[in-house]
Amino acid sequence: MASTRSIDSWNFYTDHVGRELSGANFISSSSILIAAGPQYLDSLSEERGSNEQALGTGGGNGLIFPIALVQNFNLAQNKQVQRLMEIGSYRSLFIDGRTINNCSLGTVLFNGPSLLRSLYAYYTLPEATNNESGIFPSESLANTYSYLAQGNEPTVEDSNIPFMKEAGSNELFWINLASWIFQQPIGILLYFKDNAQNSYGAVYLEDTHIDSHNVGITAGSTIIMENVSMQFDQVNPVIIGQAY
Repeated sequence: MASTRSIDSWNFYTDHVGRELSGANFISSSSILIAAGPQYLDSLSEERGSNEQALGTGGGNGLIFPIALVQNFNLAQNKQVQRLMEIGSYRSLFIDGRTINNCSLGTVLFNGPSLLRSLYAYYTLPEATNNESGIFPSESLANTYSYLAQGNEPTVEDSNIPFMKEAGSNELFWINLASWIFQQPIGILLYFKDNAQNSYGAVYLEDTHIDSHNVGITAGSTIIMENVSMQFDQVNPVIIGQAY
């Protein structure tokens, strides 16, 4: 089937408007990966030498953690636009202001990292219990989660670890948004492929802060949903050389 190459060649009876399309050209929810990581994209390459290594696309373990069982994701960007009119003219002038960015994310609660824990996978427990800050950047939650997935029980009952008592009762279930661990900003990676597994694009939502978290429980529900809403500073494009 031909496609329209110019206005002059447009034939709406026989042609598609765009280029030749097939079922493999479309991007669906199943071909989008959502992951969490450090505050800034630049910090990934600083720690691993390149974005590809940091994202796990260069054969190494990445600094980001894919979020499982995502049911919905919404991203909104709102720009402040000031319209100026003048006496003596019907025309208007526009001044672009700042862009306000926010997003929301919903997942199913399961026997694995809770939503808040997944989003903060970049942060792990202190290596030394006498450390006052209680926050240590890690390579990811993957090592801890893999250990627990093998049937090992969490051993995070040490009262000397300050933020664990505030964030949750164990390594996987974090739920208290008032804990100061959640004052630390994170980053969100959105990686898009089409149905043929070709990379379409990727962006990193930098300096992301969670402003609300809720858990929905109903008597007749089969599953329990967790939802967060977040505000972030900017959208940073990501160049990914090869697939995960």
